[in-house]
Amino acid sequence: MSRLVRHLEDIVGEENVTDDEEVLWTYARDQQWPFVPPMRPDYVVRPKSREEVQAVMRLAYRERIPVIPYSAGINVRGLCIPTQGGIMLDMRKMNRILEINTEMMACVIEPGVTIAQLASECMKHGVRPAVPGCPATASAVANYSLRGLYHHQWKDGIENVLSMEVVLPNGEVLYTGSWGFPNSPGPYSRYGQGPDLTGLFQNQPGTMGVITKMCAKLFPYCDIKDWVVAGYDDLNELVRVILEFGKYEIGTSCMGMHWLGFAMIFSGRAEDVMEFKGTWGEYVVWLAIEGTEETKGRMEWEREMAENIVRNSNYVAGGEIFPMPEDLVNEMTYPRDVASWFRLGSYYAVPFFAQMKLAPVYHEETKKLWLKHGLDYDTCGWFIAPFDYCKHGQSCYYEVETWFDPTNEEERQKLINFTDEYHQKIIEMGAYAYFRPNPGNMSAALPLMGNYAKLWKAIKDLIDPHDIMNPGKVFV
Repeated sequence: MSRLVRHLEDIVGEENVTDDEEVLWTYARDQQWPFVPPMRPDYVVRPKSREEVQAVMRLAYRERIPVIPYSAGINVRGLCIPTQGGIMLDMRKMNRILEINTEMMACVIEPGVTIAQLASECMKHGVRPAVPGCPATASAVANYSLRGLYHHQWKDGIENVLSMEVVLPNGEVLYTGSWGFPNSPGPYSRYGQGPDLTGLFQNQPGTMGVITKMCAKLFPYCDIKDWVVAGYDDLNELVRVILEFGKYEIGTSCMGMHWLGFAMIFSGRAEDVMEFKGTWGEYVVWLAIEGTEETKGRMEWEREMAENIVRNSNYVAGGEIFPMPEDLVNEMTYPRDVASWFRLGSYYAVPFFAQMKLAPVYHEETKKLWLKHGLDYDTCGWFIAPFDYCKHGQSCYYEVETWFDPTNEEERQKLINFTDEYHQKIIEMGAYAYFRPNPGNMSAALPLMGNYAKLWKAIKDLIDPHDIMNPGKVFV
């Protein structure tokens, strides 16, 4: 038994440390394994408290050992695949919901708390957390720190974190936001004195510290749900309709998508998915309208506005308010049941942020590259999800997605070639952020970011001078 293993066992207990190769290999790959080569850690450590995390970090800092924070194991794009071995810090035993505060509309949670666990507990209090379009077993802390895609994003955006408790690489503790003030009544405000240090630890997967507690926003629970849905052949017209919805701030959530993405959500069997082609046009937009008995008047106004906007557009099908499908009702309330998303094969996507009005341009370039690399366009899903742009500019999430056979080497290589070229193309066209930085996209973006990248790297070097925090994920 190595000296390091004995030290780690002294910290977290013998049962919470392993260097068994059979266990280590279970951490060596994620759902994107056809594109991210499997690489195993040297040790897996399962802490139960912040104090244990601190002790592990002090040891790793002293010994210059890489540490990869790992919240619940629902990972994509190689974010938790170790590039240099080291310690996989599995946080799933830190899974307490420490507070549900309906007065402050906030919760305090540990990193092992899943979205389903949090949503279920919040419902008992008549509230809901930010519900992302990801598996129910994903970590809420991980998703919020990486700014996921949420079903209420239309009015509330993607920023759901208020304050954090972070263990730095040297084992010291940092409290951000109002948590950083000793006489503060709680962690319920994001902004304290000086710069926004909460944001500093977001959107960079575990490369500056370990989040051990998070205070996040809560929202009213809505038990009445409707939607308006319409199909279009003209993407410019679909974008115009979304902009109209946003101008009047109607609806809870809005999404425009290629017919394939819509069919994947709402078609039952795998054969039904492809049969949906052509029935509602090339693209589909849906607007969710939610409320309660107390807000029925507002909902009725929103329904009328939504229907009028669609009726005055050049739509192909739909356009009426009717009860929201049960699958979407459940998804808006609880996290996504992802089993149906693998009916056509393994899932792969390239997501990024850019201006919504450029959607037709991005779509056209996507199609050109997709066909250039010999891929079947009928398997190319594509959607846009705007985030409160009517208040703060045009912040819009784009995703190009597909389903493929991971055992087909030719198809896998075509997707790799497409992705490599697509990373460069979307930057040239004006994308301003990738969703979840990883080596594949950051190697394309960082050289073009000028002083922004230089300052980011300088801050990283200051906080993590030995580069032990999830190395190779951002600065490669």
